[in-house]
Amino acid sequence: MMEKKTKINFFDVIVLLVLIAAVFFGAYKLFFASDNSEAQQVKLTFTTKEVSDFVVDKVEVGCRMFDDNNKTDLGTLESKTVSDSLSSIVTDSGEWIITDKPDYSSMVLTSIASGKKLDNGVDIGGHTYFLGDFVVLRAGVSKVYIEITKIEIIE
Repeated sequence: MMEKKTKINFFDVIVLLVLIAAVFFGAYKLFFASDNSEAQQVKLTFTTKEVSDFVVDKVEVGCRMFDDNNKTDLGTLESKTVSDSLSSIVTDSGEWIITDKPDYSSMVLTSIASGKKLDNGVDIGGHTYFLGDFVVLRAGVSKVYIEITKIEIIE
């Protein structure tokens, strides 16, 4: 009698490895991934020294705010303060001065988001944010390149 040999196809091995990896990934997420029980309310302050007035006019308190690069939810806009722009220019004599620029303003925005305090910043949506970080912020229908100037944990 001839013995029947079992052949294992290369494709079958790949499918088996993918299934095993999926099971391990699911188990890791279920048992070892960090939970959101440590989530805290974080107050973020954003500042820009020069932004077009037509953008300022479209930023409304209560709008959702997102980091456009990381697609991270940065909370709801709580307050908006608008002042004259702080534009740097060089005079005819070669001196640097800060002055107001027509049709531009400076703007300070604050939002409340859910995050975790870290030793060196705050984690929001899996991304670490620091003081001095610049983000491409979507505030409602507006898009602003803006700096994080204050991070506070709300107790």
